[in-house]
Amino acid sequence: SIAYVPRDIVVERCAIDGQIAKQVGSTASSLAALRTIFSTEGAMGFFRAFVPHQLVWVPFNGIFMWALGRCKQFGDGEQTYIRGVGNTFCAAAFAAACTNPI
Repeated sequence: SIAYVPRDIVVERCAIDGQIAKQVGSTASSLAALRTIFSTEGAMGFFRAFVPHQLVWVPFNGIFMWALGRCKQFGDGEQTYIRGVGNTFCAAAFAAACTNPI
């Protein structure tokens, strides 16, 4: 999260500026977005979405790990690659269904 949130802020800023290219302060590149964010908002500008990010991912990861552990208990106990992929898919789908609004 410490690295993902700032990266996401820069990516979103570049995407938005690409849509509104004639806007004052529009950025031409990721480096320009970094400079603009840092000069106008300071270092905390890169972490303004940190709390909402944690409110989404902490419950998802908790449910995912619990569900993955439960999925691994089914079967004859032998873990194959295909079974691992299936368990991971099922756990991720369950966690997403529990944490994403419809």
